[in-house]
Amino acid sequence: MRSLRDIPGTIEDIRWTSDGSALIMLLADRGPGWRDQQLHAHLVGWH
Repeated sequence: MRSLRDIPGTIEDIRWTSDGSALIMLLADRGPGWRDQQLHAHLVGWH
């Protein structure tokens, strides 16, 4: 099972979508260009 700790960066906000997914707003720890990147992660198998 994957966890939110597997996502690189600092999670700023999580917004739930109508199809049971999460739009995760994060500040990634990967230098310029990665900041404020949005990662759309389906929640099947996530805790």
